[in-house]
Amino acid sequence: KMGDTFNSGATLSLVIISPTQINCYWKGDSTIKIWRDGKEIFVSENHNRHNTEEVSRMTREGILREPAWSPKVLDDTTLTMEPASYYVFNTIIQDNGTVIHDILNMTNSLGHNGMTGNSISEACIKLNKGATYDLVIATDGLWDMVHSQDKIHEFNDEDLPQGDVLIDVEFSTINYKDGLAITNKLPVIRSWPMVP
Repeated sequence: KMGDTFNSGATLSLVIISPTQINCYWKGDSTIKIWRDGKEIFVSENHNRHNTEEVSRMTREGILREPAWSPKVLDDTTLTMEPASYYVFNTIIQDNGTVIHDILNMTNSLGHNGMTGNSISEACIKLNKGATYDLVIATDGLWDMVHSQDKIHEFNDEDLPQGDVLIDVEFSTINYKDGLAITNKLPVIRSWPMVP
């Protein structure tokens, strides 16, 4: 059964808030962003091809890369694809001769039989008395689709009109791995229906 589950994994974003600080823990590419009084003060560094320490670690460990493509936001209305790479953590050959690569677009994640490494990154943000903090956590793929200068707007109940509120969605996206799964281009899902 190893071939059915060996490439299963997940990312992690965890934030613990105390009266004096915000402790952040992450693994993979689910970014944590924190704003203080409307100004961005913290962005977790993803474990992927943009993280030079992680790329060096992959090279030292002899992890191979395969060419791929990744979305890139050019402006408010233009999305393009840019060259990227997948990291190949394992290869198995099934009984029927099918070759399956355990590939990821990140360099570290939970699962994958521990092949990506076991470290979890962490940071501590000290809280300033009287300041207002906004956080966005566990956003796998969000910052690939949203311009990095875009600001998250916070709305309180008093900002909303009375009665029902209709939200007009300008755009939506699908998680990259879910997109791979529904196009059946890679062996992300091996049997249908997928039951978690």
